[in-house]
Amino acid sequence: MRLIFHLITYCSVVVTAYSHHWQAPGPNDSRAPCPMLNTLANHGYIPHNGLNVSKEQFLAAFDEAIHVDPNAIASVVDLGLTLSTTGNPNTLNLQDLAKHGEEIPQKLAYMTIRPAIEHDASLSRLDAALGDNLHFNPRVWAETSSKFTNSIISVQDAAAAHRYRIAQNRIENPGLSFGQKEAGFSYLETAIYMSVFGNATGINVQRRWVKTFFEHERLPWEQGWVKATIPIVREHVDNLIAQLVADDNANNEM
Repeated sequence: MRLIFHLITYCSVVVTAYSHHWQAPGPNDSRAPCPMLNTLANHGYIPHNGLNVSKEQFLAAFDEAIHVDPNAIASVVDLGLTLSTTGNPNTLNLQDLAKHGEEIPQKLAYMTIRPAIEHDASLSRLDAALGDNLHFNPRVWAETSSKFTNSIISVQDAAAAHRYRIAQNRIENPGLSFGQKEAGFSYLETAIYMSVFGNATGINVQRRWVKTFFEHERLPWEQGWVKATIPIVREHVDNLIAQLVADDNANNEM
């Protein structure tokens, strides 16, 4: 019975890898400062050109590719759509999300004007004030990943990397903007990659999977990763955020 299960899983991975093979972005393709959205585009879960992507396409891609429940990210997608430059408020180009510190119109009744989603102290990008905040930066990522000293990344490792990037940014960027809102997005991003590569709960996150994801914006199927066996819901993400915050508090940081 176990052999049949593994065989079915293997066949499923092969079929998925074939139908959503990775393709590097071209010079006219739009990409975001978010490695997850870029990964979804590189695999064709959302339009490969990254243009005119709708909310429905985003939510379907998160579910199909990495088993994130649409309800867990719908509000973030809604927020991103307020940055759209497509002329259609229901779609956006991925590069629209690179806006930094710009005000978002009060499109949603329950929201006040707030900064754009992109923020300082990224795990893999420069701050906007220091240069290119859109594309992967090897030096920034090398600093982050230096805290991943074991083959498995624990929540404590992820928290340490998160803290380190913020500490480095405080030194490098005198104009660092990192308040409560930016911290919230930052915790969310770490919780997302830990849940995606840790079967929803953040357990057994292999360093090589995370490195492939950040460095190549690619899903690491060839390294044995498969998407979570259960839907990643908001409760999973919130629990990981709570663990990250608790580790920060224990280390008297943030």
